[in-house]
Amino acid sequence: MPLLPDFGRKLLFEKNVDAPAGLKTSAAYDLTLYPELGNPTRGVLTVTVIGNFNFKDGKKADGTTLTWTGAEKATFKQEFRNTVTAMWDDKHRIKTSSTAPFMKDVGVLFYIWTHESMSVFDHSHWNIDVVKADKMVVSTVGGSGGSFATNGGANLDSQDLTGVNKGGPSTQRGAVHEFGHMIGFRDEYGDKGVAEDNPNWLGDLGSVMNRGETVRARHYVFFADWLTKQFKAFANAKGTRIDWKVNGTIDLSNALV
Repeated sequence: MPLLPDFGRKLLFEKNVDAPAGLKTSAAYDLTLYPELGNPTRGVLTVTVIGNFNFKDGKKADGTTLTWTGAEKATFKQEFRNTVTAMWDDKHRIKTSSTAPFMKDVGVLFYIWTHESMSVFDHSHWNIDVVKADKMVVSTVGGSGGSFATNGGANLDSQDLTGVNKGGPSTQRGAVHEFGHMIGFRDEYGDKGVAEDNPNWLGDLGSVMNRGETVRARHYVFFADWLTKQFKAFANAKGTRIDWKVNGTIDLSNALV
């Protein structure tokens, strides 16, 4: 049965949530907690990422111009949404062992909004440049997310929805990996044993932040941390602790992100 939020019952909401990672991205997404439709003792946390896409023409090695068509732009945006959400949605549960809250088990869904040429006054998180290319180009993510001209920046190319063998157990699509950076996670791969960014997971080649496409429990810890912070006042009122952990065991204290 698909995971569905009860949109008529918004429990918690924060706009422009900071992602406290090595990239130092801030205001990377919006978070909203709902009860699960038909099962109010479980919750659904929605992660909304709003991207302002800018499509840029590229060149072949011989100098021939590669030009985006309107249909190609629409297809890229749709496939970006579908590909990323398919790989990141509902991979792990966020749980608490506390008996205080009525809700103790939360699933995670990603909502990705892909727009073009947005005004700096519009609410968004990322400015995403996509170059048309006939071969893979190095893609990057950096800066702060947010709104009003403070968006984070990402550089992708038209090949980032195509799987590439990067030495992991499966191919990796650049869009799936770079999205992990947008929500705050660092590179876990290395070159000749030297860590690119996060030295803790060099051997986990299947990880989405390494050379594969598997979203590990540690890649949901920022959401668990947010829930713990949101429930703090309620926990204090009850004279107890309400700690949220991914799959009941992983949080920022042991995720090594």
